[in-house]
Amino acid sequence: MSKYKEEFIHWDVSNEMLHFDFYEQRLGPDATLHFYETAHQSDPLATLFMNEFNVVETCSDVKSTVDTYIERIRDLKQGGMYMDGIGLGAIYLEQVLREASSHPSVNGIMLWTALHPKGEIKGKQMSMAHTAFMVS
Repeated sequence: MSKYKEEFIHWDVSNEMLHFDFYEQRLGPDATLHFYETAHQSDPLATLFMNEFNVVETCSDVKSTVDTYIERIRDLKQGGMYMDGIGLGAIYLEQVLREASSHPSVNGIMLWTALHPKGEIKGKQMSMAHTAFMVS
């Protein structure tokens, strides 16, 4: 990370760690906490995020309920984690934006996505912009 210090304003430090525990199984239960510590020490001005999918989209995914997500954030914060924001992966973007932006604690919303050369993957639009980067 030090190679890119001050070049990126955001780091998605923990991506989909509720669904996958690859690093915790190999490096121990505090692996994610150490990732945040390293990220903050390496680039203290960067905004750090935790990101997960299915948190607000469905109640059937037991690995990423709202309660599980909040519990994981609280556990990491109790361990001393420095984090500035959370990410919510969503296919149903409009619903997520409406719900998230209506909460008084939300200071802003950042959007990022994959961009396929044809603008979609398996029939799903993956970007709010066309390949010429004109907003849809």
